[in-house]
Amino acid sequence: MTKIIPALFLILLFSGRNVSAQEKMTPDRFREIAAMPGDDVPLDSQFAMNRPYWPKTKWSVSLTDWSYTGTNVEGKTVRDEGTTVARTVRGKYIVSTVQSRLRGVETFITTNDAKPGTFHVYRFIEPAGVLTVATYVNDPQKKTFSGVEERGNGVKALNNGSYTDKVCKQKVMIYQDDVLIMTQEFTLTPDPGDDTK
Repeated sequence: MTKIIPALFLILLFSGRNVSAQEKMTPDRFREIAAMPGDDVPLDSQFAMNRPYWPKTKWSVSLTDWSYTGTNVEGKTVRDEGTTVARTVRGKYIVSTVQSRLRGVETFITTNDAKPGTFHVYRFIEPAGVLTVATYVNDPQKKTFSGVEERGNGVKALNNGSYTDKVCKQKVMIYQDDVLIMTQEFTLTPDPGDDTK
C-alpha cells in the first residue's frame, strides 16, 4: 500500500510563513521541526487567508488499484480511514500526525510558499532516508486546490479537490511512467468536538 501516501498530503491541507528561499528543507531540518512543540504564535496570514485550519480531522478514502491491468483483480477497491492531529509551530509550520488504519502513523510538515496560494507538504520516509515534497495551489475564491508530487521512479500523483468550512472532497490520480496505477477519492471533515479556526 505504499501508493496510498501521495493522497495523504491533501489531508494536511485542513490539518493545516513559508520555508523561505534561504531555508531549504533537509532531513535534519524536518526532524528538528517535527520535534518542536505546538505554540500560540498566530499562523502566518497566508495560512489564514488560503484555507481552513482544522486541528483535528477525520478522513476516509476509497482506493482503486489499476496496476493489475488485464488480470481478474483489475480495478480492485480498498477502503482506509483515519485521523489527523495537527499543531502550529512558530506561525510558519503545520506539523501533522496522520493515523491510518492501513499505514500506521506518519508525520508531515506543511509550509507556505512565497507565492500567495501556493504551499508545500514535506514527508521524510524512514528508514529509506528520502525527503519528498508535494506542491499545491489553492484558490480561496473558488475553494478549490490542485497539486502534484513527483516521487521518483516515474511515479507522479495529481491531486484535485474542493472544500467548504465543513467538508473537503479530493481525487488523486497516481501514475507510473504515465500509466494510471491508482485512483483515490478522499472525504475529510473536522472533528465534531473541535473548534475550526
